[in-house]
This record gives sequence, C-alpha cells and structure tokens, in this order.
Amino acid sequence: MKGKANFYRGFIVAAAAQPWVAEAHPFHWATESLGFAGGLLHTLGSLEHLLTMLTVGLCLAQTSRWLAYIQSLSFVVLMLTGVALAQFSVEIGHVDALVSLSVLLLLLALVVGAKFPSYLVMALIAGLAVLHGYQHAYDIWLDAGAAMYTGGFALATWALLGIGIGVGR
Repeated sequence: MKGKANFYRGFIVAAAAQPWVAEAHPFHWATESLGFAGGLLHTLGSLEHLLTMLTVGLCLAQTSRWLAYIQSLSFVVLMLTGVALAQFSVEIGHVDALVSLSVLLLLLALVVGAKFPSYLVMALIAGLAVLHGYQHAYDIWLDAGAAMYTGGFALATWALLGIGIGVGR
C-alpha cells in the first residue's frame, strides 16, 4: 500500500512541475462559466485544479481523519473568502504566480516529509485557498450564472480534496 501512495505522490509532483500547469485557464471559453455544471466541469477538467487540490489533499492526509475533514471544509470556506475579496475589488497582484509558488512549496513539503512544521504547511494551504478562490472569481464572476458556477466550483473542489486525502491515506 505504501508503494502505491509513493507512486501517486511522485506522479503528482512530476505533473505539477510541468510549465503548462501554471496557467489556471489555458482553454477558458466564455460559455464554460454558465451555471452549476460549468463550475463542476471547469474544476474537474482543468489540470491545474486537479493537481492543486490533489496536492492539498495529500498534505491534509498527513493529519487525523477528523482533522482532515475539518481542514478540507475550511479550505472551501477560505476559497469562498477569496471569491468575496475579488467581488469587493481587493487587488492582489501576481495571483497566478502566487498560486503556482504555493503549490510548489506544498509539493516540496510533501517530498521533504515531516521537516516542515505543520502550522507552516497549514498557513500555506490557507493562503493557497484564498488565492485560488480569488483567482477564479476574478476571471469568471461577471459571467452569467456566476453564483451557481461558484457553487459547482466549491463542491468539485471539496470532492477533489477528498480524493487527495483518500490517495494520501
């Protein structure tokens, strides 16, 4: 079982290191943000989302089962906080680069193992959640059906975190 988990961790690290992963919306179409299904499909169809949420899920899997559940819900709430920041016209510069840097630091924490304090990793995950929500709300919120899109986006994100936690266990 441990060999299988190491394989998945290695795969996620290798895939996230590819330069084309850094772009959050490489194939962003105007009609993809229409409604709840658009939020689900965008999240599940974007390699950046998949790798980010699986990486966060792997990090959360290092904690107890109950704490991982609470932290995954907290991630979604913090991501929705980032959505709210974008709606209140708070400007965060270089958000794409900050999200990419956060994911790379989390991958480094996974590779190094227990050498990073858990409070530092959790702070990084919290910052990533806010930035990730901000990044996608800033890009999509003015489209039709944006509130439903955000609901689908949040639900799919929570599901991906659960998959990452499951793989990490």
